[in-house]
Amino acid sequence: MNAGLIADSVIVVLSVAVTIIFYVYSKNKIAIDKKAMQGDALAKAEKMIANSAKAIVYQTEKEGGSGKDKLLAAFNYLIAILDLAHLPHPSTAYIKGEIEKSVTTMKQTKNFVDSMQTLTKEDDAAKQLKSKTIVGELKEVKK
Repeated sequence: MNAGLIADSVIVVLSVAVTIIFYVYSKNKIAIDKKAMQGDALAKAEKMIANSAKAIVYQTEKEGGSGKDKLLAAFNYLIAILDLAHLPHPSTAYIKGEIEKSVTTMKQTKNFVDSMQTLTKEDDAAKQLKSKTIVGELKEVKK
């Protein structure tokens, strides 16, 4: 065997291998792309839930009801949003987890606002007491 025949044989074998790899990839490309699009759609759905959960939790809080009723209403609202957007539904645990995070944020915000209002009332009371004290001292000085 000479070097030219060996080189030609190697080129033929490599060409056949590349052709087989390309055939398998092109045959499965549709399935690969479909899986990638499903992953993208699920990521969009999760992002939409994360962005919408806070507003829905505040809305269900305004509507009232028991905790389970509020959870069910918020869950149904989020599912309806996904249906309107024609997006896949993430797991129930994920949706309920986003609702719970939003409830926790809402409670923390409410506690913060309540504490700020209490501090403001205490400051106002202290200012009124101080002004009464100053006015009383001025009356005593004038006497």
